[in-house]
Amino acid sequence: MSDPALDSADTPRVSFSPTYPFDNAPAETILRSSDGAEFYVHHAILSLVSPVFKTIFQLPQPETSPAIPVIDVDEDGALLDRMVRLFYPATQLATTTMDELRDTIQVALMKYDMHVVAPSIKQQVREWVSSDPLAVYALAVQHHWNDLAVAAAKETLKHPIRIPTADTPSALRHLSAAAHHKLLHYHYQCAISAQTSVTTIGDLRWVPNEFVWFNCTKCSSHNSIWYLADGISHRVQKWFTDFLAHLGEVLLVTPVTNILESKCMYDTLKTASECSICRTLVFDQLKDFVVLHSMPKLAMLIDAVELQF
Repeated sequence: MSDPALDSADTPRVSFSPTYPFDNAPAETILRSSDGAEFYVHHAILSLVSPVFKTIFQLPQPETSPAIPVIDVDEDGALLDRMVRLFYPATQLATTTMDELRDTIQVALMKYDMHVVAPSIKQQVREWVSSDPLAVYALAVQHHWNDLAVAAAKETLKHPIRIPTADTPSALRHLSAAAHHKLLHYHYQCAISAQTSVTTIGDLRWVPNEFVWFNCTKCSSHNSIWYLADGISHRVQKWFTDFLAHLGEVLLVTPVTNILESKCMYDTLKTASECSICRTLVFDQLKDFVVLHSMPKLAMLIDAVELQF
């Protein structure tokens, strides 16, 4: 049976425990968090990065003030610890989620006006581009970090963000409708460019004629004429046109995808290997086609699409 005294609402909440260099080191001020954690800090450092703290330090102190003045802040200990580690010497910020980093940045920039450390903050955010591009895009748009917004938008091309999901991504809570629309429009334009590049049958002048699917005389060919890099018309095997059609469907959903590990790649190799002529070359040649020709073409077309701000 539990002790009523321990269950009492009056039981003190265990506060965050600051560590070096904020744990009772020589300092001129104590920042006290909402949960009672005390951070020993230096005036000069906080004044350099925050006009808000600089103004606070210039206010006259009461005659009965303690030897080390205490400034109470609204942030809890964990959030305050992350914020001061954004800029404090001999420290390193460690966040486990993008939500933690966003909350920390919002306090640092919006409340304490620490814009002087924005470049280093952007580097912290950039580390999350691959794992949480939508959240990075939302934060970058809010703070007008256009280069970071573009990097995040390009990363979303690996994800089917235009397909509605049952769970609303948390990042959308921090993204305006206009900014979200611009991202979806960018994603769609990239998808159309990517799909068109592989499904416009008849004019592939960027493709050389050396591949087996242009030269095999055994398996069935597609009923269209293709013009390749040599300027001559060619027939092409049906399994290859099916590959491009299926790849186009994939790219319409995720404009940037790992083609070599895609299901359409696997299915195509399986079908082509049924031909005694194609199977001797298709595994190496289809990989070369994807890596040396298709992927660079896709990258060039996607790079030509501009994200609107």
